[in-house]
Amino acid sequence: MKILRDFQYLLKKIHERSLYKGHSKTRIKKLALFRSKIEHESLILAQDERWRRA
Repeated sequence: MKILRDFQYLLKKIHERSLYKGHSKTRIKKLALFRSKIEHESLILAQDERWRRA
């Protein structure tokens, strides 16, 4: 799970930096969509882990 957390952190930083640089709104939207997809996947993975441990 640490890898996922690091990846999420990186995505967040990229997202913030792109906002700072003033990238196009579509690019920011794509990044946000990608980030939410990753977070969704990691949630499913975390639930799967808990289910496996139970």
